[in-house]
Amino acid sequence: MNSKPYKILLVLVFFTVGLTAQTQKKYQKTFSVTEKTQLRFQTNNIDVTFKTWNKDEVKVDFSIDFKNYSEKEIKNISDNIVVSARMQSSMDNVDYLQIENSSPNSVGRLSYQLKSGEIRLENLSWDSDSEKKHKSVSDIHREIDTSDAGFKDLEGYVLFENGEKVPLKDIDNSSNKQILSIRSRYVVYVPKYMTIDMMADNATITFDGTFTNAIHGSFKEGNLHAETLQNENNNMAIINGNLKVKQISGGRYMLRNISNGLIGELENAMIDTEFSKISIGEIKKNIKFRDFKSKFFFYNLGENFELIEMVCEYSDINIFNDKKLHYYLEAYGHDAILNDGGTKIVAQPSRAGEKSKMFTIGKDNSETRKNTFKLDIVHGFVTLWY
Repeated sequence: MNSKPYKILLVLVFFTVGLTAQTQKKYQKTFSVTEKTQLRFQTNNIDVTFKTWNKDEVKVDFSIDFKNYSEKEIKNISDNIVVSARMQSSMDNVDYLQIENSSPNSVGRLSYQLKSGEIRLENLSWDSDSEKKHKSVSDIHREIDTSDAGFKDLEGYVLFENGEKVPLKDIDNSSNKQILSIRSRYVVYVPKYMTIDMMADNATITFDGTFTNAIHGSFKEGNLHAETLQNENNNMAIINGNLKVKQISGGRYMLRNISNGLIGELENAMIDTEFSKISIGEIKKNIKFRDFKSKFFFYNLGENFELIEMVCEYSDINIFNDKKLHYYLEAYGHDAILNDGGTKIVAQPSRAGEKSKMFTIGKDNSETRKNTFKLDIVHGFVTLWY
């Protein structure tokens, strides 16, 4: 592989605003690309937002604001943030733009630190049964939006040793020097045709808007947020983190140890899960699941979902049933329990591990089979909610 390196200059711009000793660090760079250019992006401990535009360019726009940090502290943090980029060409006439970012400290969109004092939260409450209530796609979208609310959106205050109280909603505007904050903005603009290969560790990655780009990625110990991911060639692995996407169309997703997976709409995709909790507003059509020991909430099945296939072990599946929707569900396996509106059907374990038909739902005719739910499950639970 021939390498054509770009020499990158990290531009540091320091200035002071008023009495808050706010200092900013900036890094900006634009690269000319073509349809033969692929982006290889790697980030460690630095949150990044991706946006598309109609230009044959990739633009990197990274800035960090420090408030109430000393010059020594700012220098220590800044000197350890690394941003590098280079362009490489291969023998198959494909160019690769490689961008790497790393920091020993987490650089998120907004983080706070207190030199003294303590945080007190108020009116913390949640509906423990909310998962067992029917939700619309809009409800899931709302959950995705509100889950992105920041620390200052919580009810409570910071209490200092001298008795001063600073409400959390006013924390950004406080003149108290004991409140330290770092605010970062890292945006990468890419053409709509560009393939993205990504590795992200301990970072929140956001795809803002509709992404029809092919995305191949590994996301570990962080969060993946997106509006719309729409490409049949998408291939992503999310491990030990959270997934919040309003719409997925096409592709394959491997989810491991996802504590809070929220998907608004899902179609034409393959989902491979393990030890996760996944809530889906609507399965629109043609989905394949393979799971080990996860919990699912399917709040709506599409009117013409065609085919849903699940191969599961130790899974807990909750399906919210619309009696107006006609479909055929057939379950094979052993050692599983169906709870249908309070009526329980228990399929006994098989010593030889042989699978057999355990139960069916819906009329077995050509009209109903236009929407078929095939379930292969052992050691699991299926609950139908009405």
